[in-house]
Amino acid sequence: MSLSERKGSIFTLPATLVEKSRTRSFDEAQDYLTQKKASTPNVIVSNSKKRLIPSRFIIVLLGFGSFLIMTAQRLNLSMGMVAMVNQTALLDISKGFHKPSECTAMLMVHSNDSTQVHHQEGSLVWDPETQNHIVSASILGLVLTQTPGGRISETLGGKQVLVFSLLIASLCNLFSPIATDWGPYFFMAIQFVKGLAQGLTIPAVSSLMVKWFPTPEKGVLSSITMTGFPGGAVVGGLLIGTLCNCEFLGGWPLVFYSFGLMGIILSFFVYQFGFNSPDDDCYISESEYKHILSNIDSLDTDMKYKTPWKKIATSIPTWAAIVGMFGQYWITYFYLSIQPNFLGNALRFSHMESGYVNSLPYIAQILVTWTSSFFSDYLVNKGYSSTNIMRKICNTISCIGFSCTLMGVTYSGCDKTQNTIYLVAGLIFGGFGYPASQIVPLDMTINFAANVVSME
Repeated sequence: MSLSERKGSIFTLPATLVEKSRTRSFDEAQDYLTQKKASTPNVIVSNSKKRLIPSRFIIVLLGFGSFLIMTAQRLNLSMGMVAMVNQTALLDISKGFHKPSECTAMLMVHSNDSTQVHHQEGSLVWDPETQNHIVSASILGLVLTQTPGGRISETLGGKQVLVFSLLIASLCNLFSPIATDWGPYFFMAIQFVKGLAQGLTIPAVSSLMVKWFPTPEKGVLSSITMTGFPGGAVVGGLLIGTLCNCEFLGGWPLVFYSFGLMGIILSFFVYQFGFNSPDDDCYISESEYKHILSNIDSLDTDMKYKTPWKKIATSIPTWAAIVGMFGQYWITYFYLSIQPNFLGNALRFSHMESGYVNSLPYIAQILVTWTSSFFSDYLVNKGYSSTNIMRKICNTISCIGFSCTLMGVTYSGCDKTQNTIYLVAGLIFGGFGYPASQIVPLDMTINFAANVVSME
């Protein structure tokens, strides 16, 4: 049985590619290792240089950190915007032109209440339309590079692309506070460039995951890696609220400086400790190398395949996966882009409150993601369910559950408690999406997973 029949591939692979892509037995892995060591003697080094942590777990940590930094840098824009802008000045300006919203009207009625928590106002008077354009510029940049990012990662190597992505995005983050002195349009341009760089992150990490994660561990390792997204929201939410309340350097610039510096440091670690595949890692142990080789569909990194774009673009399962991934990432970016403004400007949470409330849903999501991933892999490995059925069940729970809780938010009005409960519940359901549509491309094709992921 060919690989495309056995794995349910999204398209029929060329015959030579199928032969190269089949799963090796443990004995074949040993023979391949012997040949590899003969042709490249440094592929496995002496025990004295081996790492204490298995190499594939290093990839998990680097991928987790990359997604964490990416999310935190996106969150520092949406949350930082609340602290950067003088909301009181905007409220005064808009009184004669717009009818205040329900929550804003309540704020105005109770403006003399001594128990009200006030924001530390920023100095920038940028109207909501300008703020939305700035956030949109960052998202636009990400969209433009994510699709070609898959092919770039497969061609140049996921490690190299990831280092470039982290470095450029982090430098843009560092220069963001300075860019505000040049006006909103220059600041918008910096965010656009940052988005261009961040668009390469997901395809780059995906190209590493597909070459490093053995099939029996794919669900767990991939889900743990991808929980860098909610992890970044937790770290970002807690730190951003605290830093925005600091008086040093005006508070909010510290947010951009901190996560920019973290990203630069992480890019060094990726460069130093990351490898494109087990074949490139001279510190990997023989046992781990054979374990990966005998439990993965393709590991011959010497082969370069032409991407069958036509077959990918005309494949119904491909588009089904793209729709599923679009829904999951819509959930993520809704919370990163819209929720902070909703909490800060509509519900009038303080910076500290907003940070804590932003973090709660993501803490719950991480716990649910890890639990559902382990449970899903257990059921599949024990033969109680097929991979296909398990992915569909998790994805259905995620999408329906999130939609219902979001409807609950619309009926909660200005009640802070109800809004918080629904927002936490929303991302609890969202956690089921990580062992579902998020890793389907890794199940569907081994050689072109980064290209499929980049189309989301």
